[in-house]
Amino acid sequence: MSGSQTRGSTLAVAIAAIAAIAAMAGAASGCNLIVGSGDYVVDAAVGGGDDVTQTKPGDGSDGGTTGSEGGTQADVGAPDASTVLPDGGSPSLEAGSTVACGVDGGGAGAGTASFQQLITACVMAESCDPAYFDVPLSECITEDYLEAFPSTACLASAKTCQDFYNCTGNRVADLTDCDGSNFNDTGLCSTNGVATTCFGAVGGGLIYNCGVLGGTCTPYATDTSGDMAANCTVLPSCPDTSKGFHCASTTQIYECDSTSTSTIAVGAACPTASSCQTNTEGTHCIYNSPSCATPGATCLDGNLNLCTSSASGNQGATFRCAVAGLSCAADADAGTGACVAPGCANTTCQESCDSTTGIMTACIGGSPFAIDCIKYGFTTCSTGSPSSSTTTYAFCEF
Repeated sequence: MSGSQTRGSTLAVAIAAIAAIAAMAGAASGCNLIVGSGDYVVDAAVGGGDDVTQTKPGDGSDGGTTGSEGGTQADVGAPDASTVLPDGGSPSLEAGSTVACGVDGGGAGAGTASFQQLITACVMAESCDPAYFDVPLSECITEDYLEAFPSTACLASAKTCQDFYNCTGNRVADLTDCDGSNFNDTGLCSTNGVATTCFGAVGGGLIYNCGVLGGTCTPYATDTSGDMAANCTVLPSCPDTSKGFHCASTTQIYECDSTSTSTIAVGAACPTASSCQTNTEGTHCIYNSPSCATPGATCLDGNLNLCTSSASGNQGATFRCAVAGLSCAADADAGTGACVAPGCANTTCQESCDSTTGIMTACIGGSPFAIDCIKYGFTTCSTGSPSSSTTTYAFCEF
């Protein structure tokens, strides 16, 4: 049995993503031009950034290479009862919920159905992703991030982890899938090609639909003590055993995972409108966003327009500040645009979690905003940071 608890870091969990940080005065966090629900990125975005394929704390074991018998049919049927919201929709927000720091009013969108769904979808994106999501919770909400890219638009309507799974082909497993009744970690493949890894006696796990992600569901031993795993393999062997990601073809990416006797190539097909490429940032499935003229963050018609320089030219994205009840404002000194809440120019808000209550604090345009994980079908919350990053990610847990 594996003792450590971290969410899976293998490529079948999430294909490499790199954040392009554009410092924006007054914003709660940098604006990351990442697209793809942990799957792929804007080409070689300037500034390097966070590798969001790193494991989360508190959910699993040794890089997603372990498993148990709990959830072989996670690919069919209705969402588990524990992940279904009571009314089938977005939870109501706390009474008096507002998006503001000062006395000059709250955010216009704070009480709307679209704002409630934005909160719900971002909670699911952050919490159901087996690895760290593309951007932190605060940024996901502040920038209406899920609607900014074709690759994440499917997630904008998500209300459960099953919805997340239906969009991405992977999700965390809850105690209904993996109840922790087995001493050893074991991996299973369903008849539909779904790989389920459960974390032995600790419960929970990771689920990958190899039919969606690409590859063949393969169970294998991870050690000589009886621990097993299941994952999606894309090649019969591992041609390049060096650390990191590699291109199996222009449309497939993989990394090598260790078994008890050898290494295997676990991976996935690159998402639509992307291809596997190797550049100075490494090997990734790279999505090319629309071109733009001048690098920077600017405001236009109430939206935040971000343009970053990359190896293939300047690439941009548009974020709708108004969905979260925010406005786009330019910093008085640098002229850099950001989605901001009233009175939040000098905010000290930090994304966080109170694990005793299960309540997270998101910083929406710099404004502290409480989100109760229990209302979304989870039991608590946690925080962590991707490798080589100091950015805090808050997320809910079963």
